[in-house]
Amino acid sequence: MPITDIIIYVILLLAGVWSYTSGKLTLAGSITGAITGFIIFKGGGLACFIMLTFFFTIGSAATKWQRDKKALMNATDTQKGRRTAAQVIANSGVAAILSLLNWNATHVSIAPFIIAGSFAELPLTPYLLN
Repeated sequence: MPITDIIIYVILLLAGVWSYTSGKLTLAGSITGAITGFIIFKGGGLACFIMLTFFFTIGSAATKWQRDKKALMNATDTQKGRRTAAQVIANSGVAAILSLLNWNATHVSIAPFIIAGSFAELPLTPYLLN
């Protein structure tokens, strides 16, 4: 097993634990995120995994930005701002499906470009308009 794979698996494990303990994701969201990250790495490659990492980082920052204001608007939010498994799938499901389809591709694929497009639409617009 290449050292790159081992490093990515450790990153996925640590990110999963951190995202749950820091309150970014629910337990189910954290597990789903780690599985999605694994699929995207194996099927889309390192570049797609890095895109996923940036997507999660920027999305987390956008969620944290003006948290008090958003808390007032979502007073009935039972998850306290934590992202659920359904939200993880909504944000990275297309990339995961494309990665699964591309996993054992033996030809040059455009899947990484489509995966990049799926991450290009970051969920920032509602926060920037307020």
